[in-house]
Amino acid sequence: MDAAAARFDYVFDHNLFFPCLDLLILLGVALDLFVDKRVHKVYLYALPLLIAGQSLSLYMWRHNPAWWQGITRVIMG
Repeated sequence: MDAAAARFDYVFDHNLFFPCLDLLILLGVALDLFVDKRVHKVYLYALPLLIAGQSLSLYMWRHNPAWWQGITRVIMG
């Protein structure tokens, strides 16, 4: 196994994919601030939605609330 494949395996094996993806997005924001001295509108609209969506999915994954179980039972039939 080469070094690049080992790095990717490490990221996926330790559940670091989404934090690394968030870091990549924040680097895009930092680049916009550095180059254009402002944040692009896409980041202003999409980042709050992304944060809310990830927070909700993490809550549902960790706590498995009853209302979510009901929704998934309806979806699954």
